[in-house]
Amino acid sequence: MPVVPAAEMVIEHVAERAAATIDKVMESIAPDGRPFGMRKMSEREQLRHYMEEGLHDNPDAALNWIRTRVVELQKKIANLPPEIAQAVHPYDIVQRFAMVYSSRMETLLAEEQGKSIAQAEAPSISMELPEIDTSAEF
Repeated sequence: MPVVPAAEMVIEHVAERAAATIDKVMESIAPDGRPFGMRKMSEREQLRHYMEEGLHDNPDAALNWIRTRVVELQKKIANLPPEIAQAVHPYDIVQRFAMVYSSRMETLLAEEQGKSIAQAEAPSISMELPEIDTSAEF
C-alpha cells in the first residue's frame, strides 16, 4: 500500500478513536448534558446563583469553585479506562468551563445593569455652550 493512503487511514483511525474518547469522557462528566451536576435554571436564577456564590467579585470563591469541580471531575474520570483517564486534563477542562460560565454570567450581569440604568431617569444635561473668548491671540 502506498505511503499516503496508509497515512490517511492511520490519521482517520486516530481521529475516530479520539472522538470516541471525547464522547466517553463527556458522557462521564455530564451524563445529562449538564457538566458538574448543574441543574437547569433560568438566566435570572443562574445570575443570582453566580452572585450568591461570590464568583463575580471574590477570587477566593472562584478558586474554590474551580478546585471543587476538579475534584468532582477526577472522581468521575476514575471510572474510565486508564488509557482514557490519563488523556483527560481536569484543570484544563474546569478552567475552560469556568471561563465560559463566568463570561456568560458577566454578560448577563452587564445586560441586567444596562436595563436598570436605561430604565432610570437620566439626569438633565445643559445643552448651552460656554462663550468662547475670541480676543486672545495665539
